[in-house]
Amino acid sequence: LAGADGTERLRLLMARVAANRVAFPLEEVTRIEEIPSARIERSGPREVLQYRGRIMPLVRIGDCLGESRPDQQSELLRVVVCQLRGTQTGLVIDEIEDIFEETVRVERFGNERCLAGALVAGGQVADLLDLERIADFAGFQRRT
Repeated sequence: LAGADGTERLRLLMARVAANRVAFPLEEVTRIEEIPSARIERSGPREVLQYRGRIMPLVRIGDCLGESRPDQQSELLRVVVCQLRGTQTGLVIDEIEDIFEETVRVERFGNERCLAGALVAGGQVADLLDLERIADFAGFQRRT
């Protein structure tokens, strides 16, 4: 709930993507997986993964943030599984840091692609990811 002072209590999954510290609202996270990169396949221009009997699209958060590093392919991908517009989707990050439940104030600095704003959790600044903007970036259709 948002307080009168603009703060709200959030449960956050903290992760790293390149030099960025990012936060996912924990209630949006279904699972966290480590996937061998050899399991990644392609469907058209999109990276996908066979996951629990379905084809799951992957979105590299580094690409969304303009921090892609194609030269640093890891053998194991860390994937945060969540729903984007009704589609189970894997969001690829570099590493998981921690889970926090804190009262935070989300600061909005502009219309940053894929971000809802920035906050302080665990004494450090993190970018709060906006799953709707990530869905736009990934080209997912809006639900009517």
